[in-house]
Amino acid sequence: IYDPTSSIVEYVKSLNVPVICFPRNIKDYKKYCEIVKPDAVCIDYEISPMKIVKEIKIPVQGGMDPRILLTDTQTLKKEVKKYLDIFKDHPYIFNLGHGVLPETDPKMMDYLVKMVKDYWMENNKKHPQVNFGKTGVLIINLGTPDSTSWLDIRKYLKEFLSDKRVIEV
Repeated sequence: IYDPTSSIVEYVKSLNVPVICFPRNIKDYKKYCEIVKPDAVCIDYEISPMKIVKEIKIPVQGGMDPRILLTDTQTLKKEVKKYLDIFKDHPYIFNLGHGVLPETDPKMMDYLVKMVKDYWMENNKKHPQVNFGKTGVLIINLGTPDSTSWLDIRKYLKEFLSDKRVIEV
């Protein structure tokens, strides 16, 4: 699960380029970050944000389940506020735990963006200065086959290629 990601991260970092990793289906983010050593890590919605904020010291991105956008504005507001409150004293990039679902109402996305902006404007007067002009690399781990056998690779590719969040058909 750590290779080839750790080798890629090491190489990219040797070029002085920051690296954000998005390991999919990882249960132990702390161990992942200790071994792979990304500059930031994306989390999915299957992990507790409270656990992450306690265990991970590098910047964190993501976490919210994109299905929340299929609910109502009150539910969305509650969930967004939960993530923003948990990470308010931690370097954090608000994002979904996976991509936006095709059936998402664009008005909900608009509401989400406005809510996040308003929250940060009200609560982060001490936000660190942002240096512009740097390039970052996002490494996404979409899992790996169980083995190198053609059957396991076929099973993995079938799952990967049928995931509408990865490949839009």
